[in-house]
Amino acid sequence: MFDKGRHNFLFLHRLLFGCASTVSMVACLGLVQPAEAATTFYLDSLAVGLNGTAIFFDGYDDGSPPPSATQFLNGPATPSYIQIVGDFNFAGAEANSKLELSTLHGAPALTATNHPAILHNATLGLPTSSSFANQLGVNDTFTVSAVFDYKNPDGPNEQFRVSVTDRVGPEGPGDQTNDAIRLAVHRAAFSGSQGAAINPATGQPFSDLNGQVIVGVYKADFVNDTITWLEARAVDLTGNPDQIRLTLEKMNSASTALTASFTYMKNGSDLSTTTFATAPDIFSDEDFTRPQISALQVTGLSTVAAAKLTTGSPTSISQTISQVTSPNLQFKYRFATTTGQLHVILNGIELGTIDAPTTLQGGFQTATIDTSSFLNQLNVALVFLLDGPTGSIILLDDIIFANLANGDFQTGNLSGWTGQSSELGSVGIDLQVQETPLPGALPLFTGGLALMGMLGWRRKRKDVAV
Repeated sequence: MFDKGRHNFLFLHRLLFGCASTVSMVACLGLVQPAEAATTFYLDSLAVGLNGTAIFFDGYDDGSPPPSATQFLNGPATPSYIQIVGDFNFAGAEANSKLELSTLHGAPALTATNHPAILHNATLGLPTSSSFANQLGVNDTFTVSAVFDYKNPDGPNEQFRVSVTDRVGPEGPGDQTNDAIRLAVHRAAFSGSQGAAINPATGQPFSDLNGQVIVGVYKADFVNDTITWLEARAVDLTGNPDQIRLTLEKMNSASTALTASFTYMKNGSDLSTTTFATAPDIFSDEDFTRPQISALQVTGLSTVAAAKLTTGSPTSISQTISQVTSPNLQFKYRFATTTGQLHVILNGIELGTIDAPTTLQGGFQTATIDTSSFLNQLNVALVFLLDGPTGSIILLDDIIFANLANGDFQTGNLSGWTGQSSELGSVGIDLQVQETPLPGALPLFTGGLALMGMLGWRRKRKDVAV
């Protein structure tokens, strides 16, 4: 069928921008952010069980990567991997009984919240109709389990995961994907309402995990443009595990709830298993789901990190300066409460204090303190100490002082610093995820979009699900 809207879009796209393809209009406009380092993970196996019987196992040991898949264990025709995002047709994609999932071989995609990303992804093409064998259906019990070689994600925008999803294609009915349940190993960078939400695993805000590598379960809803983290735990690498098994399981045929769990493994043997208390629901408006394996790197985002001091009794961070060579100490601060007093101390001498404002300020303030009387002193302790009623909070960032390590906290941790707090207080990192500003070509881009609207081009949703 001739699609007039798409024809108009193609015509306008080439007229305005001279692009030969619509794969990435943003790339054509020069709006793509600088390339980030590729992230590579290795999948050891994918196993699927249905109503107590193993129906599928891929050990990635036949040298034929997706879309090729192994045979069903119970007789029906061999399935294929579908909804391939990125390229698996490269040397070594399936080698040494592993499948490589790498953003180096991924493709541009959009998350459920419409952030640009690089995704390397494959979905096991199980039936969507109960008329065919091996459908993972609403009235079944099933298990989807993926074993990955364990590796910490390099940055807060990276993850590897196993999912079950109701997506059936890149467009059309697939646009109604609202039941994608993900179980991911991810470096936490929670912000906004999600960061403030209480994590059932800890009883504390999700943001308390920021900077740490976590295993977490979340729901991606492409109808309502939401990603909702349901529960997360910091990884515990006791015993030096070399693999992790991620499992999503529907344990009751009469229920639509899933159970998520993860198991640390070493040399092929289980070390420990953790099961999440939160049970996400699926099958909200469909009666099937499909397994999916992915590596993801969100792009076009940046993280801003700051030290976060919360009082119970006095709370502090300190660092020994090998030699004072700066005549001034400069830092940024922002009180998150209207209570508390910050003390800045060098070599045991208080340089100054800053009181919390009576009205909270929207951004960071900059302070500069004279340190010229300490020049050339050796091995002096620099201390930032917060005192005040329980729950007083201050954020510190961009601490500039010669011979100081990690003054901007962009490591995502307190490396180089020593934190001290009471049982009621805490010292940690506050991470805020921000959009990376688009370059000056944006007006042309938005003007082009407006003209598309005049031509009647419409598109309900995005091409690729993350």
